Amino acid sequence: MAGCFQSSSHREAWLLPFEAVARRQSESGLPLKRHKIVTKYFVDVIQELCRTLGATNQRIFATASSFFHRFHQIHDWQSIDPCILAATCVFLAFKAEEWGLLSLRTLIQQCRQKFSQPPNIWREPKNEIAAQSIIEAEFIVMQTMNCSVVVFHPYRYLPDICATCLKDEQAPVAERVKQSAWSIINDSYRTPACLVFPPRTIALAALHMAAALQQVDVSAYFAGLDTSLTQIIKLSDMLVSFFDFNSKEIPEEKVIKQYVLELQDSIDYAPTPVKVARS
Repeated sequence: MAGCFQSSSHREAWLLPFEAVARRQSESGLPLKRHKIVTKYFVDVIQELCRTLGATNQRIFATASSFFHRFHQIHDWQSIDPCILAATCVFLAFKAEEWGLLSLRTLIQQCRQKFSQPPNIWREPKNEIAAQSIIEAEFIVMQTMNCSVVVFHPYRYLPDICATCLKDEQAPVAERVKQSAWSIINDSYRTPACLVFPPRTIALAALHMAAALQQVDVSAYFAGLDTSLTQIIKLSDMLVSFFDFNSKEIPEEKVIKQYVLELQDSIDYAPTPVKVARS
């Protein structure tokens, strides 16, 4: 992990214009509404896989989710089976974050357990074939990202921000705000926020929203920031839009898996990586 975000490949290669990311969402190979639904489903899956595989550090989930978003910023949904891609992102995140050796067999068992419940969207009948698919997909993901596996996350900034912003609040209140902000950061990975906003900005927006939810006044702190309030508001609007979409538009799992089955029927298994479109 590079020590400084400002000089990292994350900042140089993977902070993209909002317009480019929004345009890519609308050209992903799925209708925009379905794109959002399926993206959320697979980020949920990534989080569940990380938890069941013993990745207690939230950074592993966040890194795997970031890889998933980076891949789809370049490739259509039809380029690779999303079940294999989700598994590959988890496998690669364990390596990138140096979280110990993850057994492919164990990963595949967890994927089979998750995806094979009716309707079954796990299309790899044998463990050996699934393992080979993940290994091949890992190469494609790495090539797509130009081997840029460094990811900075809002979690590393949140404790210091909270310590300064909430120093005059009673400890239970400060802790509630911090935990609420942490949850909002988790949810941000179900959106493309990690492709558009610096991690510190995401942490600040999460804290701003959490404080509003807990009715804690943080206006004085935010008035003195060197970070653009316009960016914080823009990100907050993105997250509020996601929460609204999540509460109204997400169907039950069997419907989402039917979407995935339809998608799998149209997949081209040989994507050709291209350079990131930054504008």
